[in-house]
Amino acid sequence: MPASIKDVAKLAGVSQATVSNVRTGNKYVRPELVARVNDAIEQLGYIPNPMASRLRGNRSFVVGVILPTFYHPFHAGILKGIQDVALGSEYLINVYATGSDLKREYDSLVRFLYSMPDGVIISSYANDEAEYGRECFATIKELVSSKKKVPVISLERHLLIPGVESILSDYEQAAYDTVKYLIGLGHKEIAHISGPMARDDSIKRYQGYLRALKEHNLPFNPAYVRNGLFTPESGYACTRDLMLKTDVTAIFAANDETGIGAIKALKDLGRRIPQDVAVIGVDNIYAGTLIEPSLSTVDVPGYQMGRMAMSRMLDFTNDHQSPNHKKPTYLSTTIVPRKSTEADRETTWDLYDW
Repeated sequence: MPASIKDVAKLAGVSQATVSNVRTGNKYVRPELVARVNDAIEQLGYIPNPMASRLRGNRSFVVGVILPTFYHPFHAGILKGIQDVALGSEYLINVYATGSDLKREYDSLVRFLYSMPDGVIISSYANDEAEYGRECFATIKELVSSKKKVPVISLERHLLIPGVESILSDYEQAAYDTVKYLIGLGHKEIAHISGPMARDDSIKRYQGYLRALKEHNLPFNPAYVRNGLFTPESGYACTRDLMLKTDVTAIFAANDETGIGAIKALKDLGRRIPQDVAVIGVDNIYAGTLIEPSLSTVDVPGYQMGRMAMSRMLDFTNDHQSPNHKKPTYLSTTIVPRKSTEADRETTWDLYDW
């Protein structure tokens, strides 16, 4: 039989109320008692019962999560980070994948509007110009302005909506650093295959690309830019088009999937990588280490983003903190050079570490 809160209290030598306060953070508990309770929880393998908690108040002990996909390694990392923090709390997560489809994103938000979870974490594709984009934003506003005032955390983009806190990587600076790195390798004819330009993070990458060119006195050539879709197929098609119409020597791909498609196209065209054309992506997904040549990339900390999002949600629900919609939290990125930009670079990989 699973351990109960009564078992934890008995082993720790405290009351059940103290165990509950340690778990929820609702009241101050002396550090020595917190340590005893946590030791007892670990020894007994205690898992809180969210249903029992719901009966004691108006909280659902559910956090809703909306992501574009489950299977992309970057978003899978976000989801794992959310889950790892949630497993240490009384919270369950209810997850929807939208397939980057705004109708499905809107439907998922409406479901949460009806069920009223204690919070929502979302990586939104919505924009004011797209069908269902305005509906998505309106539903988010309904959630945060409802009687329950459901806190919302936006991932990968800054939503200036009161009640919504944003956690994202500084894609503009990451793109700037990436193009600067390529320039440092001697490249002057640098192409950019973007993501969907309706997305804020795609626009930020493009802006960083432009800033790096300008600050290093390199002319901007619109013929070197292609609008992609964050997919290997679009990376392949855009690269073939670039090679037929330009003489670029480096490609800055908006994400690793695009970069993998670019490498495939270059190899099919008989181009040497990186001797003829260098390629670098963004995200640092494990597939980039398995192709030949291995893909240089920008490490974006998706797992840490997920952990931070769920930790902040617990701050909102347990400590009654309010989301800061004006000041987003930016996570730092790191360039990871591999053979697609430096032929002599050593490449190591460990699938068990992803």
